[in-house]
Amino acid sequence: MRKAFIKVAGSQEVAVKNGLIYTNHLNDLVILELSGSTLNTIKRLPAFKNMNNQTLPPERGVFECPDKTRGTVIGWQKKMLQDPKCQY
Repeated sequence: MRKAFIKVAGSQEVAVKNGLIYTNHLNDLVILELSGSTLNTIKRLPAFKNMNNQTLPPERGVFECPDKTRGTVIGWQKKMLQDPKCQY
């Protein structure tokens, strides 16, 4: 039996029901179908626009300002910063 991994950016939860794979891709709910060795996107729903806004870190303090041109913030890591420009 073959085994493989499916990479979905920002995925935090996965469910499988009736041969379909349900997961989040950043702020969207994505429904996938595996047919043989082909993975097809059945549907994409903008389901999580206001639920997972991570433009601010979970703790107050200084932080690296997000660059919106580089994509969506999917999480935060604690690191020592040399010259942080943002704070809340």
